[in-house]
Amino acid sequence: MVAREVWGWFFMMLITASCSVIAIFSYLDIKKDLISLHDGYKQVIENNIRSTIVEVNKSLLNSYISKQKENCPAQRIVMSENNENISCTQEECFAKLLLSIINLKEAFLADISVKHLIYSIKPTLLKLDDYKINEAINEIEKLDSRKLSTFNRIKLSFKKIARDLHYSRSNMIQKVFFKWIVVKNQQDILLHSLKEVENYLDNNLWSDALDIAHKELSSVIELQLWIQQLEDIVSMERNISVIYDQLSKYIIKSPGVS
Repeated sequence: MVAREVWGWFFMMLITASCSVIAIFSYLDIKKDLISLHDGYKQVIENNIRSTIVEVNKSLLNSYISKQKENCPAQRIVMSENNENISCTQEECFAKLLLSIINLKEAFLADISVKHLIYSIKPTLLKLDDYKINEAINEIEKLDSRKLSTFNRIKLSFKKIARDLHYSRSNMIQKVFFKWIVVKNQQDILLHSLKEVENYLDNNLWSDALDIAHKELSSVIELQLWIQQLEDIVSMERNISVIYDQLSKYIIKSPGVS
């Protein structure tokens, strides 16, 4: 009789413990889903903010073009746009080129080939005979001939590689619960570097992430291709920014611009 009661209590405790474990793991799964949902929402917000900034820049430049038409009846020059020759003042042409560079950057960030866009404005850009712009055009053409990744895809692929590396360095017990609980070894230099790069990526500090990856992770075979992909898209964005900055300087130096 006593043995039966003992077994009864044992099974009740076992069932209670099992339910508790299931409840904990279910909670962890729900928490993980909520985090994923939050990250997705954050990405949408960031994209909307970036689109708004671009629209504001375009609006300001269009306003600038209109003012130049009214106030600067200067000598007109011919520029190429969408395979058509367009007559415009020097200031108008600079502003139109600047708008094209904004479109170029947006196309790149949206994973669209920039070849057509860069070719449509290349003849006019080359007329400026600006060394920095010419070098940037050459680099953009080289990079666009490859299959470049995007900042969003590069971020997601890094997280997957980092998780796989973390799993491979976990012990047997940690691997059993890896889906729900990730035990971080603060003494592991590799894992520390991975976390540092991930933080930079989450804050869109791509050049900083690339610097750390070069210094601390270049010997990790699993990350070598990823580092090259990040290097390419950082270089693409940097060269587009060079053209933008140079054109901005030309506009500032133009007559009638204070």
